Amino acid sequence: REYLALDFNVKEQELESTIDDFIAFSFLIGNDFIPYFNDIDIRTGSYDEIVNVYKMIREINPSHLVENGEFNKDVLKLFLQKIIDLFHKKYKEDNELNESDEEISRIINENNRKFVLEKFKVPEEELDDLIKNLSISILDAFDWVLKYYREGCPSWKWHYPYHYAPPLELVIPYIDEHESEFEEEYPNKPLLQLLAVSPPQS
Repeated sequence: REYLALDFNVKEQELESTIDDFIAFSFLIGNDFIPYFNDIDIRTGSYDEIVNVYKMIREINPSHLVENGEFNKDVLKLFLQKIIDLFHKKYKEDNELNESDEEISRIINENNRKFVLEKFKVPEEELDDLIKNLSISILDAFDWVLKYYREGCPSWKWHYPYHYAPPLELVIPYIDEHESEFEEEYPNKPLLQLLAVSPPQS
């Protein structure tokens, strides 16, 4: 808490809101419930860059990423878009490309779509539907984990249903239309839970 207060130059209620934001944008590197994003690699400094992007948007936007216990969609969109813009710039520099920003965006978007096709082995005509389902599911995951950390488990039957997270830029177009709905249900009984988490050979 002291380090964050110093690093982000905040205190009191602004510190509490910043801690909520810090926890929320840490979802981008994955956790027990969310797979990591292939385009974010903490070993190469991506997380430091994400922190710096957060600091930048805090300077231009007084709103927080998390407000009243929920993601602020406008801030989430701005935050993710700034991260993508940074990644595009790095891609251009690392590959020493002279193409326009628009062309760089096209290349990266095409690469991201190829990534989804390769990982999920679906026919190309099903790709757009899959991208939408992946994006909605990962946004559900953000909401579920945020509620889980702040208030307790919002649903005992929810899970992220895919092995991989979608490329980050593919998620952005679905933020506005996304609304998560969780069915509370009940936790598994102890024996069933043990069976569910044990390896098959056990």
